[in-house]
Amino acid sequence: MTISLAPGGCESVTSLADTNTSGTLRYALGQANNSASINSIIISSATTGTITLTSNLPDITQSVEIHGTGRDTTTIDGNSLYRAITNTTNGITITVKDLTFTRGKNEQGGIVNTSNSSTPTTFNITNVKFNNSSGTAWFSTV
Repeated sequence: MTISLAPGGCESVTSLADTNTSGTLRYALGQANNSASINSIIISSATTGTITLTSNLPDITQSVEIHGTGRDTTTIDGNSLYRAITNTTNGITITVKDLTFTRGKNEQGGIVNTSNSSTPTTFNITNVKFNNSSGTAWFSTV
């Protein structure tokens, strides 16, 4: 697998745990939100399996790329209760590659919800699978 990164810094995910400690996806999203220099999140090739969410992941507030290890080896499971991607910030770009989202929150935008007031978010997906979710994505501008 070859990964092309956007210019800037990278945060690595080395754990399948859903905590706010270093090496987790939740922590990496928080770091990317808090630093304009971090614009890529890479799930380590040694970290395959399922990240089962225990709450919604943080609202994405800055442009970011999230790279899994492959749609058959990296899964983010919303546990039918939680949303994986939420964005309410205007005009950013979110890119997601090589993973599976499953069992999102049972409502509109169960896995992906991007709603903002003026400039739409650009949402790019490559080699991503969505499983067992109703209302998978919700994109709106008000």
